[in-house]
Amino acid sequence: EYVYNKYKDIKTCGVLEQDDNYGIKKIAEPIGVIAAVIPTTNPTSTAIFKTLIALKTRNGIIISPHPRAKQSTIAAAKIVLEAAVKAGAPEGIISWIDVPSLELTNVLMQSADIILATGGPGMVKSAYSCGKPALGVGPGNVPCYIDKTAKLQTSVNDLVMSKSFDNGMICASEQAVLVDKDIYQEFEKLMREAGCYFVNPEEKEKLVLEMINNGYGFHTMSKKHDISKSVLSKWYYSYKEKGIEGLKSNTGKHKSLSTGLHLKKPKNKIEELELELMKKDIEIARLKKGYMVKGVGAEKEFVTTFDKNTK
Repeated sequence: EYVYNKYKDIKTCGVLEQDDNYGIKKIAEPIGVIAAVIPTTNPTSTAIFKTLIALKTRNGIIISPHPRAKQSTIAAAKIVLEAAVKAGAPEGIISWIDVPSLELTNVLMQSADIILATGGPGMVKSAYSCGKPALGVGPGNVPCYIDKTAKLQTSVNDLVMSKSFDNGMICASEQAVLVDKDIYQEFEKLMREAGCYFVNPEEKEKLVLEMINNGYGFHTMSKKHDISKSVLSKWYYSYKEKGIEGLKSNTGKHKSLSTGLHLKKPKNKIEELELELMKKDIEIARLKKGYMVKGVGAEKEFVTTFDKNTK
């Protein structure tokens, strides 16, 4: 729905712009055949998105599914193809490799006019190295940061919709969320209202003890309880180090990096200079993001576009 509404009114055919004063006319024409490499971690929506933008720009597309998810990708491509042909598109404008392999994918990329590659770093590097124009995107599974200036209800809605799509299995879903402590309580309230569940320390301990007592590995526990291996790993090592105290929430206990730098006492001149360099790096990063500086020394503030200050 989002993709459709974003692109439906964008002109991608014929005359896009015309400047009679300078005698310039911009005309859009198809590139040709697109090679679309689809990952196993997002086998359906990636295929649908790439076929939609190919149709929108009047290009043919050949899909190379991941061998472990080929049935899902091909099923999605067939749905789009049937709808496209019914709406007047040529037969065969969307095609796919029935029995995908690395060799066939390489042949496809070398033969196409442009490549849309989604996958691991190796696949993306291969796409960029084959001598054809390529657009590649690598690993996903990102953390999400919600600042106190964010529209919290919108942020929660987007987060829940994204994570619950396709059972949260795809690599485009957020795998963790970091929330500004000033808005955390309201964030948790909205998340619970949206149907999210927060695991308490006792429940975490039960899962860790089940793993220890039965000799289960992270993979086995992940499949059994539908919890990510990275989360289980964090709980396991926190419990081994600190017991149930290590499984309690750290909400509001973290200091920012810049706060830590200001509190740290250098032991010698070298450490003092290193500390100053790190502070300057942080200041440069903030300025690049559009912050403005007010004041000097301890009174220095970085002012955001939202008129919120951070000392």
